[in-house]
Amino acid sequence: MKQIYKNKVILRDLVVMVELLLLWFILTFTQVLLSDSSLTVLDYKHKKNKFEFINTMPILDGEKREFLVNSKLDNLGIVWINFEVFNRFNEDYLTFRIRERSDDKWLYEKNYYTKEFSYLSLYPFGFPAITDSMGKEYVIQIESIHGTPTSSVSISKYGDLLITSYQFDKELILSDRKYFINFFITKFINSFNDKYLLFASLTYLNPFVFYLIWFSLKKRVKIMFFVNKAIVISLLLTVMIDIFAVKDILNLLYSIVFTFWLWYTWKFNKRTTISYSIGLILIIFAPILQSLDQSLMLEKSTIWAFLILTTGVIVDLYAIMKNKK
Repeated sequence: MKQIYKNKVILRDLVVMVELLLLWFILTFTQVLLSDSSLTVLDYKHKKNKFEFINTMPILDGEKREFLVNSKLDNLGIVWINFEVFNRFNEDYLTFRIRERSDDKWLYEKNYYTKEFSYLSLYPFGFPAITDSMGKEYVIQIESIHGTPTSSVSISKYGDLLITSYQFDKELILSDRKYFINFFITKFINSFNDKYLLFASLTYLNPFVFYLIWFSLKKRVKIMFFVNKAIVISLLLTVMIDIFAVKDILNLLYSIVFTFWLWYTWKFNKRTTISYSIGLILIIFAPILQSLDQSLMLEKSTIWAFLILTTGVIVDLYAIMKNKK
């Protein structure tokens, strides 16, 4: 009987680990889908270090910026460029042009009002999809029509220089198995070139890792103490890495970490002082980051502070209501 019971326990633990791995895969796949501008679009980020020289000075009247980009896939249809708008509305027009490197004729040309750039960190320049773009080099040109020192934009010094987007056929994805498999594999592999998505995926793997540690050492007396410390440290590392290293807003990551931390604090009756302490530290960060003009870090710090403090409030309210009963 003891052996049967032991086998059942081991089987239960193995089932839980398989479920946690499946959860990791589902969350990672969802993050992959959300990482691009659309479900049927694949985005490829072009880092600044891939270009010889980048002029980040304001683009004034008649000045141009050119970039040579290698197309990774067919159906190139959008180029996103990272602009600095200097925290103002700029009254200028930029001309966007694109052509093959081997051809002097521009494939597409259009003027854009720079005041619209103020609402987006990356501005999308769309054009008719180039069906046979894979492997070809394209010249992308930006020209200012009447930019001035006080009303102009520049190429941003921070983040990715630009992103190229490739459109997959939605109907073929749903109807052609080979096309779907190619789309899925290409999107999945390309997404893991993004270090921020990799960071999110590793965070989603934490429940499996912690359960594996507990499973391996559960017969030892102080295992839960070790696991509890590891979970708190993991939360702190996740928050700090996201604030100071990740340049994207990962909404799914916030939702998953918030849900896990709320469940963990409630399930194991953990002191909410941990949540309040972390939240207070993040609030203290806010004015420091604002004085350093780190708007993205400031936004993330306040998001994490709100989420973590909210878990403490929810757990305390639940405890008060439970005690009254």
